This record gives sequence, C-alpha cells and structure tokens, in this order.
Amino acid sequence: MQRTNVIRLKPNKRQRMILKELCLLSSCVYNITNYVVRHQFFNKEMISNFFELRQLVQGTDDYQFL
Repeated sequence: MQRTNVIRLKPNKRQRMILKELCLLSSCVYNITNYVVRHQFFNKEMISNFFELRQLVQGTDDYQFL
C-alpha cells in the first residue's frame, strides 16, 4: 500500500496568473517536442532521445521564458 498526500493550492490572483502562464509555457514545450518526435517517426528516422530533444528545445523562446 502506498501513501499519497493531497495538497490543495489556494493561490491569490497574482499567483494564479503566474501558474496559468507556466502551464501554458510547459504545454508549448511539450507540443514542440511531440511534434519533432512525430515527424521523426513518420519519416522513419531514428527518434531522438531525451538529451537530444532537450538540447533542441532549449533554444526556443518558450523554453527560455519557462
């Protein structure tokens, strides 16, 4: 049996806006990497590993803002 802790966040308006922006940026970074992997798959190329994808994504604006 594993124990889980449930934490409820109660952010104020400013913190809520920051969390929303961080969620948006992280989803953009995920979508970029997913796009690259899908194109590699459909083009029958070798799929990049985590470290190669990280180096590729680190140059994007969304990653820099995040």
